Amino acid sequence: MESVLEAVAESIGARSFDDEAPARDLFASGPAPAAARCRATLAYASSADGALALVRGRPTAISGAASLRLTHALRARHAAILVGVGTCIADDPRLSARDLAGGAGDAPLPPALQPRPVVLDPRARTPPGARLLGGAGGARAPVIVVSREALAADAAAAARADALRAAGAHILPAPTERGELCLRSVMAMLAAAPLRLRSVMVEGGAATLAAFVRQHQRGAGAGNDSGAGGGPLVDLVVATIAPTLFARGVHIGDGDRNGDGDSAAGESRLPPPEPMRLRGGGQWVVLGGDVVLVGAPEAPANAAR
Repeated sequence: MESVLEAVAESIGARSFDDEAPARDLFASGPAPAAARCRATLAYASSADGALALVRGRPTAISGAASLRLTHALRARHAAILVGVGTCIADDPRLSARDLAGGAGDAPLPPALQPRPVVLDPRARTPPGARLLGGAGGARAPVIVVSREALAADAAAAARADALRAAGAHILPAPTERGELCLRSVMAMLAAAPLRLRSVMVEGGAATLAAFVRQHQRGAGAGNDSGAGGGPLVDLVVATIAPTLFARGVHIGDGDRNGDGDSAAGESRLPPPEPMRLRGGGQWVVLGGDVVLVGAPEAPANAAR
């Protein structure tokens, strides 16, 4: 795992670090972003033919034990973990960092080292009984649920938001852009008082990952419909690829086409993003039986689209 962490540090211009002494934040020693925003890492696992899961709505074990250990090491180095509401409903994840040092044990890290769970949930569909809201597995409270600013206009959605508040969630209303949550605004609000989160690890699902890629590619260097500033949105990509072919399954962006409301996109039908390329082709590192691609995105060729 040390070689992957070295590649991560090199990609973001940070000091190197070892896997036995988690830093509170991965980006703390790297250069500051041009605008005040939460730094974003896209981190996910896929099969060799690009599938994130075999069947929508059912979690699929893809990567090996060494890659799972890497995931928790990266979680411990981010201030927050972000998923879309579809992933929250389907997987009921804990979104906590576990101590898997040496491949033994499965205990949560101390509360002070836990990242903050964040759920992109435009219509407040997160179940009040979700494990992460109940603190199961050591998830850090309060959970942040990012909804649409206009949520109050929908009586049913407003009632669901009230139930989430009663369960201990922090509801964060965000503006929309082209029918989806404006992720640059979300990143700016996460970085601002009172939350002051420096970084977020984006783990999925398929539509959430696509929304980050799409808005990174579309808006760099320009403003957008919501009034949020431009500039990069994604700072780092850590993609774990397993030596397995599914020949079917769920791929990045599938949620947008199927309108499952997994992410910022809600039920919008949005155009596919321009390809996101990693600077220098990224770095490929063998980890156990998997291969990990690490890199920082190139600046997009186009500004606002």
